[in-house]
Amino acid sequence: MDDLRDRVRDGQSAFDKLLGALPGFAGYKDREVRRTADKLLRDRLVTVLGGARRSVEQLRGRLAEAGDLRRLGEADTVGRRLEHLTDRIRYADYGYSGFFDALKLDSRALDRLYDFDLALLGRASRLADLAGQASAPDAQGGALPAFAGELEALHRVLDSRDDTARGIV
Repeated sequence: MDDLRDRVRDGQSAFDKLLGALPGFAGYKDREVRRTADKLLRDRLVTVLGGARRSVEQLRGRLAEAGDLRRLGEADTVGRRLEHLTDRIRYADYGYSGFFDALKLDSRALDRLYDFDLALLGRASRLADLAGQASAPDAQGGALPAFAGELEALHRVLDSRDDTARGIV
């Protein structure tokens, strides 16, 4: 995936670029670009996880039709955990909330958050693949537990992102 920070910078208006040339404002504007790129990246993560969620919904529908209540309960639990993960990413801290807070952060700290989220994208894609495998009509019995294990691992990785963000602020 290309660097969204470059895309955001390229999409700036001439006025934004002029403001960026003002002393003191350039650093603020650069942090805004990084914040926007991080938000776009996390939106992409949410989209990828939405595909996993649709797969889990298909699995739940098939299990309900088959009357497989034991596995349906497992799929419901995994679906709720996936929804929780998606919400955690969707509403994760940007690293700061406004102009005065931004002055306390340096660009390297915001880059670390962005890089962390970029690494999450690969994990989220893997999770979506596992969800697809678990929801396939010919899925083996270990497919749902494999998905659940990767989902919990991704929750732990996201916990470390929260720790990173708290350490930056």
